Amino acid sequence: MKKKILCLAAAAALLSGSLAPAPAAEAFSIGDIIGIAQGAAQYAMLDKEFKYYNDTEEGRQKLFQSYQQELGVLHDEEKEDELAGIMNRLTESIGAEDPDIYKKPYLYFICPDESFNAACSMGHVMIVNDGIFKYLTNTDEIAVVLGHEMGHGQKNHVGNAMYKKAKPNLGAAVISGALGDNALSQEVLSLAVNQIETVQISRNDENEADKLSFDYIYRAGYNRGATAALWNL
Repeated sequence: MKKKILCLAAAAALLSGSLAPAPAAEAFSIGDIIGIAQGAAQYAMLDKEFKYYNDTEEGRQKLFQSYQQELGVLHDEEKEDELAGIMNRLTESIGAEDPDIYKKPYLYFICPDESFNAACSMGHVMIVNDGIFKYLTNTDEIAVVLGHEMGHGQKNHVGNAMYKKAKPNLGAAVISGALGDNALSQEVLSLAVNQIETVQISRNDENEADKLSFDYIYRAGYNRGATAALWNL
C-alpha cells in the first residue's frame, strides 16, 4: 500500500510540474575543444624542450657549456683529478645497480665560487664549487656530497622541480603565442642556468638523495662514517 501511495504521489507531482527539472548539461563548444587541443599541443612543446636538455647529448652539452660560461671554470689539475676519481668510482657504484647511467654519463666541472656548495641540474650536469675542496680535505666526505647530488640526478629531482616551476609561466606564454620553438628553447635553457640556486627541492627528495648517497659511497668503497662526519659539520 505504501508503495502504491508513493507512486501516486510521484505521478501527481510530475503532472503538476512541482518536481524541478534536472539542470541541462553544459555542452562543450567547438571552440572549447579546439582550445583544449591547442593547449595540449603547446604543453607538448614544453615537454619536448625539457627532454631535449635532459635526455639528448646535444642538449646536455649545450646546458653544460652554458653553466660554464655563466659560472666560470676553475682549472686546477689536482682538484680536477680528485673530482674525476670520485665521479668515476661513484659512477661504477651506481652502474652496478643501474647500467643506464652509462647512457647518460655525468658532465661536471669546478667553478671558482668559494662557498660550500654543489648542484646537479637536469641532464646530469653537475657544478662543484671550489669551496667544497676548501672546506673538506677528506676525499670520503667530498664523495658524500657528490653522491648526494648524483642521487638528485638519478631521480631527476631538479629537472622535475624546474618543469613544475616553468609550466605555468612558459606554458601560458607558448599558448598565447608569445614564445615560438626557438624562443622557448632559450627560455628553458635560461631557466636552468640562472635559477639552479632557487629551485625548490622537497624535503622528501633531499632525504632520498641522502639515502642514495650512503648506498653509493658504501658500494664505491668509501668510509660510511664520512656521512655522519659531514652532517656534523
